[in-house]
Amino acid sequence: MEIRELIIGFWPHSGVGVLQIEVSER
Repeated sequence: MEIRELIIGFWPHSGVGVLQIEVSER
C-alpha cells in the first residue's frame, strides 16, 4: 500500500497516478 502514496507524490498533477492507484486497489 506504500506504492499508492509514492505514485501520488510522484505525479500529483497527472492522471496517470490516479489510474495506477485504482489498478493497485483492484
